[in-house]
Amino acid sequence: MNTKKIKTAIIVLLVLANTFFIYNLYTLNIKTSRIPHQMIDDAVTVLNRSGLNISKDIIPDIRPQNFIYEGVYSHSPETFEEIVKYLSESEISTINPMPNGMSYNAGEYKFDFSGTEDSENYFLVSISFDSSEQGYTSVYGDGYAYEDLETKVGDLILKGLKDYKKMDIAKAENVIANFLKKYQPGTVDFETIGFEKNAENEYLVIRQKLDGLAFNSHIVFVEISDRKVYRFIGKWYFGAFAERYKMPLLDSVNILFKCLERDGNVIEDSEKLENIELYYGIVWHEMDKFYLIPSWRLKFDSGRDLSYIAVIGK
Repeated sequence: MNTKKIKTAIIVLLVLANTFFIYNLYTLNIKTSRIPHQMIDDAVTVLNRSGLNISKDIIPDIRPQNFIYEGVYSHSPETFEEIVKYLSESEISTINPMPNGMSYNAGEYKFDFSGTEDSENYFLVSISFDSSEQGYTSVYGDGYAYEDLETKVGDLILKGLKDYKKMDIAKAENVIANFLKKYQPGTVDFETIGFEKNAENEYLVIRQKLDGLAFNSHIVFVEISDRKVYRFIGKWYFGAFAERYKMPLLDSVNILFKCLERDGNVIEDSEKLENIELYYGIVWHEMDKFYLIPSWRLKFDSGRDLSYIAVIGK
């Protein structure tokens, strides 16, 4: 008996069996993680007949698998002071109360935290290089007001990223990530949605993310000079998360039928759905506690935006 040939044959059979097993797992994962194209085609036919003007090309076929996160935003002075000390890498020199917030000076930076009485604005922060001490002047002016930034942020988002090299954007993002890691160890997740640079400075608009999903309305304007963050102004969550939960989430097709059921009477026949995207919405359930919940946003060419929580479709 040629035992060597028998062993070889057995090994080949085992390899083939493993390959078949892996292939079956892969195809099963594809079937469970994606919506079948035929289902999307059928849904679009029914939705269009029912008055929801939509093209199948904009419907995501990935079924959402994201977690629900429970976070705590403590707007106590102790929390603010901890953030200030880590990011400035210095002791606090001055503390000043301001309407619905606190202001601090530490090292080279000035920190303003807003929203101590309004949960909608709990996450507002303005971190600025103290140019009065350092002799630094920004191209956009020495001071920023939140309302003044709306035009700048809008312009940068409109310009997008297409006029600049990916390497330049990546270098600027690395500066931001290293700055934030002083307080947020581990992965700092965000995406750049606007970029501009000149000989001295770089200007970015970034959106905070978690597990690949953007936070609702958490957009920050960042100014960088000489590989240092000089301005960081907008909404940002600096904290960790106490818990995370896995729950079944409605996919894009199901949420479209929910939209038709709940809001079909307010959508005009002339309105066309332009985009459907998944994001993290913030739902408060106590004064300092909130949930990050996967939600769907539907954008129409009329400017109408409709949002639905992916857990229940409301």
